[in-house]
Amino acid sequence: MNFIDTNVIVYSIIGRQSPEKHQIAIQLLREPNLILSSQVVNETVSALRGKEGLEEEIVRAIVDDLYYRFTVIDLISEDIFAAFDLRSHYKFSLWDSLIVATALRSGVERLYSEDMQHGLVVEGRITIWNPFQ
Repeated sequence: MNFIDTNVIVYSIIGRQSPEKHQIAIQLLREPNLILSSQVVNETVSALRGKEGLEEEIVRAIVDDLYYRFTVIDLISEDIFAAFDLRSHYKFSLWDSLIVATALRSGVERLYSEDMQHGLVVEGRITIWNPFQ
Protein backbone atom coordinates (compact mmCIF):
# COMPACT_ATOMS: atom_id res chain seq x y z
CA MET A 1 0.00 0.00 0.00
CA ASN A 2 1.11 3.52 -0.80
CA PHE A 3 0.00 6.98 0.31
CA ILE A 4 -0.80 9.84 -2.09
CA ASP A 5 -0.07 13.52 -1.47
CA THR A 6 -2.25 16.34 -2.81
CA ASN A 7 -0.04 17.26 -5.75
CA VAL A 8 -0.48 13.84 -7.35
CA ILE A 9 -4.26 14.17 -7.26
CA VAL A 10 -4.22 17.74 -8.57
CA TYR A 11 -1.87 16.81 -11.44
CA SER A 12 -4.18 13.92 -12.35
CA ILE A 13 -7.05 16.39 -12.76
CA ILE A 14 -5.30 19.47 -14.14
CA GLY A 15 -2.83 18.73 -16.91
CA ARG A 16 -2.47 21.95 -18.87
CA GLN A 17 0.64 23.17 -17.03
CA SER A 18 2.48 19.87 -17.23
CA PRO A 19 1.09 17.18 -19.55
CA GLU A 20 3.92 14.84 -18.53
CA LYS A 21 3.07 15.11 -14.82
CA HIS A 22 -0.60 14.71 -15.70
CA GLN A 23 0.06 11.36 -17.39
CA ILE A 24 2.33 10.14 -14.59
CA ALA A 25 -0.29 11.04 -11.97
CA ILE A 26 -3.05 9.26 -13.89
CA GLN A 27 -0.92 6.11 -14.12
CA LEU A 28 -0.01 6.31 -10.45
CA LEU A 29 -3.64 6.56 -9.35
CA ARG A 30 -4.34 3.24 -11.08
CA GLU A 31 -2.30 1.42 -8.43
CA PRO A 32 -4.41 -0.77 -6.15
CA ASN A 33 -4.86 -0.03 -2.44
CA LEU A 34 -3.88 3.64 -2.43
CA ILE A 35 -4.43 5.64 0.73
CA LEU A 36 -4.84 9.34 1.33
CA SER A 37 -5.90 11.46 4.26
CA SER A 38 -8.83 13.77 4.84
CA GLN A 39 -6.24 16.55 4.85
CA VAL A 40 -5.25 15.63 1.28
CA VAL A 41 -8.92 15.78 0.28
CA ASN A 42 -9.24 19.23 1.90
CA GLU A 43 -6.06 20.51 0.21
CA THR A 44 -7.32 19.17 -3.13
CA VAL A 45 -10.59 21.05 -2.72
CA SER A 46 -8.69 24.21 -1.86
CA ALA A 47 -6.39 23.89 -4.89
CA LEU A 48 -9.17 23.07 -7.33
CA ARG A 49 -11.59 25.76 -6.12
CA GLY A 50 -9.02 28.46 -5.40
CA LYS A 51 -6.02 28.23 -7.69
CA GLU A 52 -7.74 26.35 -10.51
CA GLY A 53 -11.18 27.99 -10.17
CA LEU A 54 -13.23 24.87 -10.80
CA GLU A 55 -16.95 25.03 -10.09
CA GLU A 56 -18.27 23.73 -6.76
CA GLU A 57 -20.29 20.93 -8.40
CA ILE A 58 -17.24 19.62 -10.28
CA VAL A 59 -15.09 19.67 -7.15
CA ARG A 60 -17.84 17.89 -5.20
CA ALA A 61 -17.92 15.14 -7.84
CA ILE A 62 -14.13 14.81 -7.59
CA VAL A 63 -14.33 14.48 -3.80
CA ASP A 64 -17.07 11.85 -4.14
CA ASP A 65 -14.78 9.95 -6.51
CA LEU A 66 -11.80 10.18 -4.13
CA TYR A 67 -13.84 8.65 -1.31
CA TYR A 68 -15.18 5.98 -3.63
CA ARG A 69 -11.86 4.94 -5.21
CA PHE A 70 -9.40 5.25 -2.34
CA THR A 71 -9.09 4.59 1.36
CA VAL A 72 -9.32 7.99 3.07
CA ILE A 73 -7.98 8.17 6.61
CA ASP A 74 -9.20 10.90 8.93
CA LEU A 75 -6.67 13.06 10.71
CA ILE A 76 -6.67 12.39 14.47
CA SER A 77 -5.05 14.08 17.45
CA GLU A 78 -2.17 11.58 17.55
CA ASP A 79 -1.22 12.68 14.02
CA ILE A 80 -1.02 16.30 15.15
CA PHE A 81 1.27 15.47 18.06
CA ALA A 82 3.41 13.18 15.88
CA ALA A 83 3.67 16.00 13.32
CA PHE A 84 5.41 18.21 15.91
CA ASP A 85 8.14 15.59 16.33
CA LEU A 86 8.44 15.06 12.58
CA ARG A 87 8.76 18.81 11.97
CA SER A 88 11.48 19.13 14.52
CA HIS A 89 13.43 16.10 13.30
CA TYR A 90 12.99 16.30 9.51
CA LYS A 91 12.30 20.04 9.08
CA PHE A 92 9.05 19.39 7.17
CA SER A 93 6.39 22.07 6.90
CA LEU A 94 3.42 21.71 9.25
CA TRP A 95 1.19 20.45 6.44
CA ASP A 96 3.75 17.94 5.16
CA SER A 97 4.37 16.76 8.72
CA LEU A 98 0.66 16.04 9.14
CA ILE A 99 0.58 14.07 5.89
CA VAL A 100 3.66 12.07 6.88
CA ALA A 101 2.24 11.38 10.35
CA THR A 102 -0.99 10.06 8.88
CA ALA A 103 0.92 8.01 6.30
CA LEU A 104 3.04 6.49 9.08
CA ARG A 105 -0.09 5.60 11.06
CA SER A 106 -1.63 3.96 8.01
CA GLY A 107 1.34 1.58 7.72
CA VAL A 108 2.22 2.30 4.09
CA GLU A 109 5.69 1.71 2.66
CA ARG A 110 5.81 4.71 0.31
CA LEU A 111 4.49 8.27 0.24
CA TYR A 112 4.15 9.73 -3.26
CA SER A 113 4.86 13.47 -3.11
CA GLU A 114 6.83 16.04 -5.04
CA ASP A 115 7.03 18.34 -2.00
CA MET A 116 9.54 16.45 0.12
CA GLN A 117 13.01 14.97 -0.33
CA HIS A 118 12.92 12.11 -2.83
CA GLY A 119 14.21 8.87 -1.32
CA LEU A 120 14.09 10.07 2.28
CA VAL A 121 13.24 7.25 4.68
CA VAL A 122 11.15 8.55 7.58
CA GLU A 123 11.28 6.79 10.94
CA GLY A 124 12.81 3.78 9.18
CA ARG A 125 9.35 2.89 7.91
CA ILE A 126 8.23 4.99 4.97
CA THR A 127 10.04 6.24 1.87
CA ILE A 128 9.20 9.58 0.28
CA TRP A 129 8.98 9.04 -3.47
CA ASN A 130 8.70 11.82 -6.06
CA PRO A 131 7.06 10.14 -9.05
CA PHE A 132 7.73 13.21 -11.22
CA GLN A 133 11.50 13.21 -10.75
